[in-house]
Amino acid sequence: IQVGFEDKHPKAQVRIDYHQPETVHEKVRKNQCDLGIIAYPKQWRGVAWKPLREELMVVVCCPNHPLTEHETVRPEDLAKFLLVMFDPRLPIRRHLNTYLSRHGIQPRVAHSFDNIDTIKACIVDTEMVAILPRRTVLREVAAEVLATVTLTPMLYRSLGIIYRSRGRGSEDQFSAVAQAFIDYLLENAGPRE
Repeated sequence: IQVGFEDKHPKAQVRIDYHQPETVHEKVRKNQCDLGIIAYPKQWRGVAWKPLREELMVVVCCPNHPLTEHETVRPEDLAKFLLVMFDPRLPIRRHLNTYLSRHGIQPRVAHSFDNIDTIKACIVDTEMVAILPRRTVLREVAAEVLATVTLTPMLYRSLGIIYRSRGRGSEDQFSAVAQAFIDYLLENAGPRE
């Protein structure tokens, strides 16, 4: 996304850093950055947010995993497999726990990590599985390193753009470059999955 934006706006420079949601919130609130992108945004004091997209979550496993024989997987089908999950402190983990619990599943967690890349690396060539946003594994699926199976009932991860709030009743004001980047993100957010 950064390269595409900078190609369209050659005088603009975008710097992207990766942090835990609370750190992103603090940096935005303290005006240390123009905006942040986080999963499951919420109203925080001093910060507002705009919806970016809803990402379809899928079961991810190695291509020869027994689950790949099915078109869909129900939460109860995951009970017999070890799961690689997100760190318990992350909102996405809390949402996954709620989803699984709602379906009577207590996950058997083999490992917990705070980022998608480590989770993907952990399940390659193993019997372990993960639940990840589908769009984050498209490259690995195309390369036949990982496979996905549709989770039913469907589950989505909400992404939002957070920014410093100007206060109640105030109109959001961004620099021209920040507004152009927000517009670019929204234009390129893609479909719901």
